[in-house]
Amino acid sequence: TGISLGRPGDQDTVVRDVAFLNLTFDGNWPNPDDDGEGSDGLHLQNQVFNVWVHQCTFHNWIDGGIDARNDDDYDPMPNHISITNSHFYDIHQGLLPEAQQVTFARNHCDNLNVRCVKAVDGGNAHLVNNVIRNWRGIEIVYAKNDSMILADHNIFDPGPDSRHAGRTSGGGELQDVHNVHYRGGRYRMNDRNQADP
Repeated sequence: TGISLGRPGDQDTVVRDVAFLNLTFDGNWPNPDDDGEGSDGLHLQNQVFNVWVHQCTFHNWIDGGIDARNDDDYDPMPNHISITNSHFYDIHQGLLPEAQQVTFARNHCDNLNVRCVKAVDGGNAHLVNNVIRNWRGIEIVYAKNDSMILADHNIFDPGPDSRHAGRTSGGGELQDVHNVHYRGGRYRMNDRNQADP
């Protein structure tokens, strides 16, 4: 694993006001198509608030670049997470936030398998001014289980194995505003309420 803030099962510790600037998170995993649960570059758990990731690089992780979540049946989830001017490439998935007020802005995602951003379980995220290229899995933006994603002014440039740009299920909501979709006939931005593959 990479860096963890907060721990599963620890509902007493509060972590806040942390900045990660100009760092490289390299998981040294050779195959980005593999999915090994829990091996993330940056893991945020429970009461982690006000985290800024800026000009960082995430690659070669067996699971994800950044994962933010809270324990089951525990209300406070990570909040105010900003990821800006960062690069995610050759990785299974980029960002999976079960978190409130996530901003993903001016980043570059290239050669991810799935989920440049996947919001789950009531989380919400704003994607703005990102370049998202060459994803290989079923979708690259996914809103699941009453979560909400606003995607505006992004560039989606699919590769030969790309399928949907965006998908929702379980009451998730995805708003698509002023995005640029290259080769738009080859994939859909919003494939609502499809089952997980």
